[in-house]
Amino acid sequence: AEENEALRAENAELRSKAEGLEKELGDANDKISDLQKAPEPAPEAEKEPPKDDTVAKLLASDKQPQVLKVYDVKAKQLKGKAVQPHTIQNLLSLFANMYENKAQADLVDDRENNHRQSFPEYIRDFLINRFGLKSIALQNLKGMVLGIQKHSDDSDAG
Repeated sequence: AEENEALRAENAELRSKAEGLEKELGDANDKISDLQKAPEPAPEAEKEPPKDDTVAKLLASDKQPQVLKVYDVKAKQLKGKAVQPHTIQNLLSLFANMYENKAQADLVDDRENNHRQSFPEYIRDFLINRFGLKSIALQNLKGMVLGIQKHSDDSDAG
């Protein structure tokens, strides 16, 4: 009888945990759905998005993208290393993870009354945390830039 009561109590506890996990999963799915929604079209007065060669020109010039300034990356550091462009699926997955984690970090910053980290700074920290080493993070940053360049004109790029 005591064993049955213990099993019933454990069963009730497990059911309660499962309900909590199902709620968390539903919340996470809602966040992912929100992140995957297409952004609203920009007003016509705004500039057109950069073309394929814009990133290459920026890397070659002194006007580097903000994320590279945060990394304190010189264009020479990215040259010569054979890095393959990320696939569309890898890019979408990586950006979905980045946006979801950034939203959570912003919630924590807001709750703690801390200054929010800029997105370029967050990308640096995210990649270093994800890949462990700054050199590997830089290679993946280059793969992201190359993947965005390669797939920027694809109609199915998300």
